[in-house]
Amino acid sequence: MKRLAQIAPTEFDVPERFSVDPRGRYQSHWKALVRPRNISEVQDVLRYANDEILPIVPYGGGTGLVGGQCFPHARGAICLSLEHFNEIEINADNVRVGAGVVLDQLHLALENTPRHFPMHLASSGSAQIGGLISTNAGGVNVIRWGNMGGLVMGAQAVLADGRIVDGTAGLRKDNTGYKLDRMMIGAEGTLGVLTSARLKTFQRDEAKAVIMSSIASPQAALDLLCEIQSSLVEISAFELISGEGLRFRLDAGFDVAPIGCPDWSVLIELGGMQVNVDEAVEKLAGQLPNAVLAQNENQSSKLWHIRETIPLANRHIGAIASHDIALPIDLVPQFVMEMDKILKPFDLRINAFGHLGDGNLHYNLFPSHGRAKKDYNAEKLSHIVYQKVVEMGGSISAEHGIGRHKALMMEKYGLGEKLSAMGDLKRAFDPKNILNPGVFFSKM
Repeated sequence: MKRLAQIAPTEFDVPERFSVDPRGRYQSHWKALVRPRNISEVQDVLRYANDEILPIVPYGGGTGLVGGQCFPHARGAICLSLEHFNEIEINADNVRVGAGVVLDQLHLALENTPRHFPMHLASSGSAQIGGLISTNAGGVNVIRWGNMGGLVMGAQAVLADGRIVDGTAGLRKDNTGYKLDRMMIGAEGTLGVLTSARLKTFQRDEAKAVIMSSIASPQAALDLLCEIQSSLVEISAFELISGEGLRFRLDAGFDVAPIGCPDWSVLIELGGMQVNVDEAVEKLAGQLPNAVLAQNENQSSKLWHIRETIPLANRHIGAIASHDIALPIDLVPQFVMEMDKILKPFDLRINAFGHLGDGNLHYNLFPSHGRAKKDYNAEKLSHIVYQKVVEMGGSISAEHGIGRHKALMMEKYGLGEKLSAMGDLKRAFDPKNILNPGVFFSKM
């Protein structure tokens, strides 16, 4: 292990912040923390680890919620931080960025330019580009801009044996065989270590509007979404929020939402040409008489702050089980209604909220008043939720990834053949299984 310190900056006394995941499920055991400064050092670290068969876990902002950035096994692993890869190069219609660039840093770098990068999520102050690509992150704007993978023009990564895969030349056309760099998207650090990427940027909207309103039900929210989609305005975000989430915010000490705590509400962001935004807002004002329309950027931020603090409120209350799920969009209201009936005998509080525009729900279960988490069988409750998701053609992981937490679920919920094919790919890229072992493949 002493050789590591000769290759790249290395610490054997690893700071605690690298060892605990946000939900407190895992305590990592690190042999060392390595912070390479350039791609040559990443290559040398990986060659060394491959020769010695030492596990390597790429570490970004540490915001992952399924343990992909952790290594809880006693044998220990090398924690590979890409924080020094923080360069940002702004081009005409794209940016080239290092894997260690924090999302908010990218937004700030583009602030005074005509273009923007449209990925936004609650952890943007710490989430790094490498992690966002590795998990194919979602966020609130997927309805318009797509997942992180769709925003990547090309990526650069180092394989387990030190070879470099590079798709960051910025070419719009390149039909020279397999797109190996794109295999890193959603691979959670199991096929290679991302070092940089070229990302698409987009012209800023001429106008935007942020609106929050109560809504009668999830079905009414879906009907409203479909109606807006038939107009000329662009929907940048369409969030469904349950009253339970707003009440949790009050319990956690956050301020009351301007619409109070209705059973259901929506938070909508529209964008595009001024005339189209104005027309859509005028129409919505007639349909949603108690809607709150942000009058400036500060008010827009305050409305988004309500949505972004719901996960913090959830943490304050303490969930029995949390589920990041995806469903066909038109089945989301049915899922919510049927699950209410199925889970009623268990005496729970349910906070269902998320990105209705792309079918992604955060379906979280909490103890009823006067009861504790230990009074419930979390595994049984999660099984009920996931069974219904699979039955309705959905996914057990919408945007958080699989990591370690959901590795056993892949086969359990009908993804055995996919997992087998993924295993063949993993063995081809990483025959010694040094790259994030235990992620996706609990038995490998």
